[in-house]
Amino acid sequence: QEQYLEAHDRLLAETHYQLGLAYGYNSQYDEAVAQFSKSIEVIEKRMAVLNEQVKEAEGSSAEYKKEIEELKELLPEIREKIEDAKESQHSGNVAELALKATLVESSTSGFTPGGGGSSVSMIASRKPTDGASSSNCVTDISHLVRKKAENRAESRAAVEGTVEAGATVESTAC
Repeated sequence: QEQYLEAHDRLLAETHYQLGLAYGYNSQYDEAVAQFSKSIEVIEKRMAVLNEQVKEAEGSSAEYKKEIEELKELLPEIREKIEDAKESQHSGNVAELALKATLVESSTSGFTPGGGGSSVSMIASRKPTDGASSSNCVTDISHLVRKKAENRAESRAAVEGTVEAGATVESTAC
């Protein structure tokens, strides 16, 4: 797009922004920061072009001013994304170092093959007991559910009414 679009085109800025998001989601924070920075550069170029157009077109500058305001609102959001990417990069580095330290400690802690096997078997033996206890905990509590008193009175009256109606039908049928 850089070949076909002008250096201040908003589509180019959006493309850099989307690339920055993609790199951020892929944990490539250096590339994300670079793409967000390029997006800011394109937006600043666009704002400069719009400012020149505002100076040239004094009467119909409302559209240009509106676009400049939109672009000004975008800049803090993109700068925030840059800061987030830098923080994620730093926290990712800290987590990676902690993981490496943990792996180095576990490999040099003196586990023997027999000791490692017993700890694995302990973990394996725990899982079935946890699963078995959760499946045995099913109980029927339907007897604890009560119906409203009004519903019982209405249902009794309805049952008595049908019995009486049935009795009258039987008496007339004979």
